[in-house]
Amino acid sequence: MKVINKDNIEEVMSFYHYFHDSTINDLKFNYKDNVLELFIDAYWSGNPILKEDNSYETNKRLVKLVFKNINKLNIDEQLNYNYIDDAYLKIIKIDNEDYICFATDNNEPYIYIVAKHLEYDELV
Repeated sequence: MKVINKDNIEEVMSFYHYFHDSTINDLKFNYKDNVLELFIDAYWSGNPILKEDNSYETNKRLVKLVFKNINKLNIDEQLNYNYIDDAYLKIIKIDNEDYICFATDNNEPYIYIVAKHLEYDELV
């Protein structure tokens, strides 16, 4: 697993094209350990390749995000929609401490997570 922090956050988001056109595959919350695993089908990663037929090879990946020491969590209870247009991922301050904030949208997210620690890995 690789840690996402203020030094690499922009690089990670740029590599996955801000999770544009991605979908939430699964979500697992371990209340006891205060850990949430979010699985995202990221349809764009790295540098897309223009193929001879003028379509793009987008390098689809399954990305696992692991949030630890969660401070805030909001999941729309009527979650029947798993599409991400452009995700929001920023470092924010709470009581003078750095936290990482992930949201499925900047304005109306159906998943909003603020955690002290975030790691990621590619599963496929």
